[in-house]
Amino acid sequence: MTEFAIWKVFDHQGRRGNWLAEQMGVHPTLVSKLRNGERNWTPETQRRAAFAMGLPVEVAFIEMNGRQG
Repeated sequence: MTEFAIWKVFDHQGRRGNWLAEQMGVHPTLVSKLRNGERNWTPETQRRAAFAMGLPVEVAFIEMNGRQG
């Protein structure tokens, strides 16, 4: 599973899935499935999530894969 930078920021800020779902205008189940790799990101979900977290899409979706960035 690919770990994106957005989840590092999400965890660091102490955010919860329900918060991100509300900000994105999606059901919390979608956020959970995106995080767990059960659903693929679309350009639209990437844009919404990055905007909610205050990050540029290019930064939010840098692949971390356990490395420190």
